[in-house]
Amino acid sequence: MIKARSAVNVMAGFLSGGLVATAVTLLVAPQSGERTRRQIKRNYMKTRRKAELALEDARSQLMEAVEDTQKKAEELLHEVSEEAKRRTAILTDITHR
Repeated sequence: MIKARSAVNVMAGFLSGGLVATAVTLLVAPQSGERTRRQIKRNYMKTRRKAELALEDARSQLMEAVEDTQKKAEELLHEVSEEAKRRTAILTDITHR
């Protein structure tokens, strides 16, 4: 779960960085509107790709965490089942004496 949060934080950082870069471009750009729009589009595309990669990473980490949790749950269920069988056998022995 911590890994997933980390990936979300990274994605939020990319988005924030992209927005800041776009704002700075608009504020300090002594260039034509068309050129500024191209720069904004480039920044947007770069930020979008970084966000997509971060999202893919977060999904992968989440799936890994789900699989690990499922495996641990199955192991715990097996242990509980074995313990229940053991205790049932003990009780059966006691009641048949």
